Formats: sequence, C-alpha cells, structure tokens
Amino acid sequence: MKLITVLWIAMWLTPAAGQDPATSKVNQIMTFSYPMESSGIIHLSPTNRLPETKGTVRVVRGSIAINIDVLVDHMPPAQNLNENLNTYVVWLISPDGEVRKVGELLLNGDSGILHTGPNWGAFGIFVTAEPDNCGTVPSTVVMASDFCMGILQPKR
Repeated sequence: MKLITVLWIAMWLTPAAGQDPATSKVNQIMTFSYPMESSGIIHLSPTNRLPETKGTVRVVRGSIAINIDVLVDHMPPAQNLNENLNTYVVWLISPDGEVRKVGELLLNGDSGILHTGPNWGAFGIFVTAEPDNCGTVPSTVVMASDFCMGILQPKR
C-alpha cells in the first residue's frame, strides 16, 4: 500500500481597500502527494462569496504524467462579483508554498471546466476570480479550494 502525505498550507489573504472583509481570514488548502499509477477525486469547497459553488477535481497520475480535470458548477460570470473581475483562474500550491497558475476556468453557462497536466506530484488546488488570466500571483478573491479527497485507487 502506498502512503499518502497530507499537509496543510495556510494562505494569509489581506483584502484590498473596499474589499469584502470575509476574504481577510486564513484559507487552509490541503496539499496531497499522488503516488504513481493512482487516481483520486478532490472536492472543492466554496467560500462565503459563492456558497452554492460546487466543484470536483479528478487527478490521474501515471508513471510519468499527471492529468487534472477541474469541473466547477454554479459559477456566475466574474463581473457579477465586481466590475473589475473578468475570469476565474485555477492555481496549484506546492507543499513548500510555491503557487503556480495552471489555467483559466472556461465557463459554459454557470459551469467551468479546465484540463491540465502539471509536473508536480504533490499539490493543493484553488480557484480565484481575476481581472484577466495573465497574472502570476492569485488575487485575494478565492472562490473555491480543496477540502477533502476521495480514496486513491490504483490504475488498472
């Protein structure tokens, strides 16, 4: 049986002037180590901004590649949150705190989807609302983050 390491990473979020103080709390994002030849499901937990948001992340790790499929439901257009926000972006955080943008969550109605293949074997995941998809640092407008994981299953 392969060991799964779970670490908690705390992200301090300081609200910008005039921003909702609900985002000034600490968000805890779990990072998971994915053994080779395994798969699992991460559930995304909504924040106070969009409590009806639901999301899942399917992770499949082969002997070399990792594939991630993100699906988030009940996401209104980002402009509904703030006129300066235009899109949703998916980010990964490593166990040592490095943050990496992995792509824009493309909306179809109120559902967002993203497929990506990062090269990290351990990470946490979260979604933010952003002015555009060009930023290299996530905004403080966190919409959803990981909170638990389904059982890792060996690939057959």
